[in-house]
Amino acid sequence: MKILFLSAALLTALLLTVPQLGFLISNPEYVPHDTRMTAPNDDVPDTDTAPESVSVHTDSETAATDTASDTVQVAAIPAAIPKETETTVCETTAHASAVLTEPCVTAPPHTEETAAVPSDPSGYDRRTMLQIQGETEDYEISMHDYLIGVVMAEMPASFHEQALCAQAVAARSYLLYRRDNGFRIPDYGSSSTAHFTEAEGRAFFGEHYPSVLDAVTAAVEETDGIVLTYDGDYCCAAYHAMSYGCTEDGAAVWGGDEPYLVSVATPEGADIHGMTTTADYDEASLCVMLGVKAALPLHVTRTDAGRLAAVTAADGTVITGERFRACLRLRATSVEITAQNCDTVSLRVRGYGHGVGMSQYGADAYADAGWTYQEILAHYYPGTTLGLMP
Repeated sequence: MKILFLSAALLTALLLTVPQLGFLISNPEYVPHDTRMTAPNDDVPDTDTAPESVSVHTDSETAATDTASDTVQVAAIPAAIPKETETTVCETTAHASAVLTEPCVTAPPHTEETAAVPSDPSGYDRRTMLQIQGETEDYEISMHDYLIGVVMAEMPASFHEQALCAQAVAARSYLLYRRDNGFRIPDYGSSSTAHFTEAEGRAFFGEHYPSVLDAVTAAVEETDGIVLTYDGDYCCAAYHAMSYGCTEDGAAVWGGDEPYLVSVATPEGADIHGMTTTADYDEASLCVMLGVKAALPLHVTRTDAGRLAAVTAADGTVITGERFRACLRLRATSVEITAQNCDTVSLRVRGYGHGVGMSQYGADAYADAGWTYQEILAHYYPGTTLGLMP
């Protein structure tokens, strides 16, 4: 299916040869967001469910949907960045004892502005109906109404309006990608999707609900019908709460053949609310959680972005980074071993989510620095084009 384009390609992508992306779109716990109260795209149990012999600490509660969350603190992003400035490349150390680097600062990618909001009073989103998989039967809901509930659950309404617009476009693109690839959309309001019904939104936000609804609706309607495409097809626009220094390559997490899901620099630093978590595990707990006979010491290999690629336990069992994260209920695979011996290990975790695609806190930081939603999307999904739905 081809899309009516509004602009030329936003940024040339670094093309990668990667395996099939079927794992991503067939596993709802990975795409594109994980829980509606915390961080996107990953089903990570609460840390208070850890065994008594496991000590988990967080600097704060992540507030991916909490309008009362602290203002995002950004590491040295100029308020105005010349568009002719070249984008810097985030460098990470890729070896077992790597310490994750400080965030890189980038300039907005070169991009042509998209056209104004479509003037059609009926609205692209209102005319586009989504088939929803209900608990007992399927039904339809407009993209407009569904998307408001998604953005409300995915991103704090206190975030910059351009970040909210970027979230709306990413979510709209993902929903259409899923529809066109034969995958169902779960019943909205269910625990398997990040979406608020009106009743849930009112219950969660209380007296703030009207202002939250206004902010989210404005973002959805400002971007009415605007989607990300690649080679004329809707993009699998994954997103997550926050990364440290760089996002992750989609191929390193799920495999796949999407050249726009590549690692890019992201601006949020270690001092952001909820960025850093530490955890301590003893040998007995690790053996149970990892399903191994002997765990410590652990040996790790890393992806090019510095995240865990694989972890080898003392008995020789090799565990993928994502599996290690799930078993230990970690927020991300940006993990540093700060201390270990044959009895205990201490970990420092940075970020929240799988790390692929747009960082929501990074989008807000870029927006605060003066980037438009078009520039934010061009940065996190390089090589894609913004266009109108047909």
